[in-house]
Amino acid sequence: MLLPPQLLRAARRSVGISCGRHLFPALCNHQHQQQHNHLYGIYRSSRCVHTEVCAGKEEEKGALSDLESELVVVGCGQMGTGIALTAARHLAGTRVTLLDISKTQLQRGRKFSELWVQKEVGKGKLEPAAAESLLQRLSFIFLDPEVLISLDASAAPEAVRRSTFCLESASENLAIKRNIFALLDSAAPPTAVLATNTSSISITKIAAATRSPHRVIGMHFMNPVPVMPLVEIISGLDTDENTKLRTEQLAFQMKKTTAHALDRPGFVANRLLMPYLNEAVFALQVNEGLGCTGKAMTESP
Repeated sequence: MLLPPQLLRAARRSVGISCGRHLFPALCNHQHQQQHNHLYGIYRSSRCVHTEVCAGKEEEKGALSDLESELVVVGCGQMGTGIALTAARHLAGTRVTLLDISKTQLQRGRKFSELWVQKEVGKGKLEPAAAESLLQRLSFIFLDPEVLISLDASAAPEAVRRSTFCLESASENLAIKRNIFALLDSAAPPTAVLATNTSSISITKIAAATRSPHRVIGMHFMNPVPVMPLVEIISGLDTDENTKLRTEQLAFQMKKTTAHALDRPGFVANRLLMPYLNEAVFALQVNEGLGCTGKAMTESP
């Protein structure tokens, strides 16, 4: 449970903080309370790491202050398109290429991008000149599925072969991601960072498909990407410091706040989310149906 029943009863009886103060120490051994204490510790640790990187490593950041010149996003779904738009908006001069094996998906991504830019201009959040520059630097390129199967680096899109930072945002399927990373590893320049937007799959397992796991890292954006500020940065077993710093720098330039996580199931955000989703299912089981549970969630203070 998210809150032990003793604390809930104390709140209902209006004895509030005074009673809760006496109950809390005894409840610290509660299984679920221990779990949440652990997750809160992970969150606090990630914030400390973020503060250290942003405030205590300015010299290292300064050395990496140049924008990535060529960003490739593999996967033109909602997340991939959002990442590409956010990058093109904030990284002036950076070319951003969206790749997908579906021409239909690429058309949808292009149409969505054009409409989104128009809306931002209409709201006064984007100057017309900046909007024009954004769309000029944003490309939508078809990725032949046969290239993914053959892993023929010479047949990979030119954008991959000149990229400085590649970010995969395909389906949450380990086999698919490993194929993509095997191609990126062989086709992208050896100095390019290879990042994944996975929300839960092990970075180390993805990196095992490459010959250079030191440059593979997790960069998990929240949905919708242009709005949500958080990005989780997850290091694999072999991820090196340069890859971490460049990924942190890119997130900073994209106006994002970062939280660092270990390569564990769910990382930080989903580990915090899962108990809430589980509790919603339990509430549905013991109450009178979806209507009651939904009403309690939407109408409670």
